[in-house]
Amino acid sequence: MASIYWLGTSTDTSTAGNYSGGSLPTTGDDLALLPEYTGAITQNTYSLQSIAIGDFSVHPGNTSTIGSFSAYLKLDPDSFTFSGTGQAFIDLQSAAIDATVNGSYKTSEPGKRGLYLKGSAIATLHVSGGDVGLAFIHGETSTATNVKIDSGTLNLGSGATVTNATIHGGTLTTACNIATLNVHGGTVYLDEASAITTLNLYQGTVIHRGTGTITTATITGGVLDMDGTQSRTITTLKINPGGAINYDPGVVTITNKSDPDTPISITTSRM
Repeated sequence: MASIYWLGTSTDTSTAGNYSGGSLPTTGDDLALLPEYTGAITQNTYSLQSIAIGDFSVHPGNTSTIGSFSAYLKLDPDSFTFSGTGQAFIDLQSAAIDATVNGSYKTSEPGKRGLYLKGSAIATLHVSGGDVGLAFIHGETSTATNVKIDSGTLNLGSGATVTNATIHGGTLTTACNIATLNVHGGTVYLDEASAITTLNLYQGTVIHRGTGTITTATITGGVLDMDGTQSRTITTLKINPGGAINYDPGVVTITNKSDPDTPISITTSRM
């Protein structure tokens, strides 16, 4: 096992001279993209797909372009850390690992992301900076058991499968279903048919602008904003002291209301 870094004398991942060791990575080798070597990785992006490498890391200051819309860089790593500032398209395939994103390329083009990510068995996707799309392109699929956001932006496409999401800051936009969504800060947008089985809102804002059902919503702080003309349903709603909801009863159905955990005072106003 060796620690190898990308030299990038050409863009081809199947060229041995593009790696510091003078040969392609083998099983267990760590592969890093450093700020000193910023050659693009855009040719034969599938050549590493069957090699069970160790750590794959893109270091702060690295500006390499990685993959493309039509040719993701396919990897099978033991761990994944991304802090680069070049636009990237990376497929973790079936690697059952945690993926950490600390930063990414910043694009001013509407609807585009800095890091496009795919994977069928991601354990935890942790975003603490950058702009990430998981299964963001139409027709893509990906699975992440857990999603955590401290800062930055994460967009979940409709083909993503997420069990638990915990938001402490930053922005989450989701078009997919989430079983348990815990919001401690930041902003969450529910789009398209995104349905939430359990929403626990402690601080921050959840803006529901899609059509999906929230089965159980407990609002202890922050605001659940359901403004708009889309028909939506909350099956069971509980508002504790400090929580707030904006909605039009003409388009939003609240089937059941649970008693709060402690006494509250209810004040309403016209939207």
